[in-house]
Amino acid sequence: MESNEYSETNRPVNPPRPAFLSLSPPAGRFYSTGSVRTPTLQSAGRPALAVKRNVWIVRNPYAGSRSTNRRVSRLSELLRAEGFHVTFRQGQTAQHARHLVRSVPENTYALIAVGGDGTTTNVLRAIQGKSVGLYVLPAGTENVLAREFGHTPRPRCIVDALLAGRRRPIDLAEANGHIFAALVGIGFDAEVLMHLNTTRKGHINKLHYVRPILRTVMMHRFPRLTIEVDGEIVTQNAGMVFICNARHYAMFIRLAPRAAIDDGLLDVVCFQGRSFWHLVKHATDTLFYKHLGRGDVAFRRGRRIRVTADRRVPWQLDGDLGGTLPVDVRVHPAAAQVFLPADGRHAARPRAANTAKE
Repeated sequence: MESNEYSETNRPVNPPRPAFLSLSPPAGRFYSTGSVRTPTLQSAGRPALAVKRNVWIVRNPYAGSRSTNRRVSRLSELLRAEGFHVTFRQGQTAQHARHLVRSVPENTYALIAVGGDGTTTNVLRAIQGKSVGLYVLPAGTENVLAREFGHTPRPRCIVDALLAGRRRPIDLAEANGHIFAALVGIGFDAEVLMHLNTTRKGHINKLHYVRPILRTVMMHRFPRLTIEVDGEIVTQNAGMVFICNARHYAMFIRLAPRAAIDDGLLDVVCFQGRSFWHLVKHATDTLFYKHLGRGDVAFRRGRRIRVTADRRVPWQLDGDLGGTLPVDVRVHPAAAQVFLPADGRHAARPRAANTAKE
């Protein structure tokens, strides 16, 4: 049985930061957020800075409902009342939203993404390495990334967060050249997504997953996966693997509860076993956060991960199919910025100290 080591000995104290986080901000008064400083609306008694006033709202029309329409309308009103210049763009798809964001001017202060995880990931791909800050108005099925950031759909809270101006640098990661923010799933859950996509049309909800899950349970053949982390083989006997940049997964499940989206590392969770009963056991343990101490679940943290298999196995990243194995994954530390809630609930990211084995 492979080691269940979950070590933090290779965690960098200060992961590398891109140049955009080191740019000198304009003179004035600032809110301090550690490594990122943001000017207030009124700086040194002068009128609001232009960089502070430009806000873009980008929406995926297939995400959300009528309540989302009302929230976006109310949000625009509140932003304009506070002196922000608001530009609204609606993409045809989550991917189209990414192309719209590429035209965001350099002096844009905030970008508000209205949609689910697909929209958020595509927006993050477009703003990677830029100084614009992101706030997510969650309007998707799971909204994993919005939960990770502590973002709410309430318009007043969004405006308060932009006025407070506190930001947090986050990591992004890359899988076979594709940028993602939350996780890569290999095996069972990617096959569920593959079956879902064959019937998906427009906006979906949790009920749309029932038939694809049942179909995958009946048809799935568990592969034999080999996982290599920073040049070391962790296991050659996994049946399902998740490479996590964030803590959250679907239905409030936390596959890697100690993962941190700003630590410069990826958390790798390797589930062993190749039967339906192994799947049920792992699902139950994970639901109650008991999987961390199981002997048939291996953990590692690292910067570069490679996964191969004995046959064709699908993988997905942030809810989009990525292809089939092999897959090479690496982290991009401090690649984007997100706004913190004004109440500061997610300003700190405490992590309990880990021992070498758990």
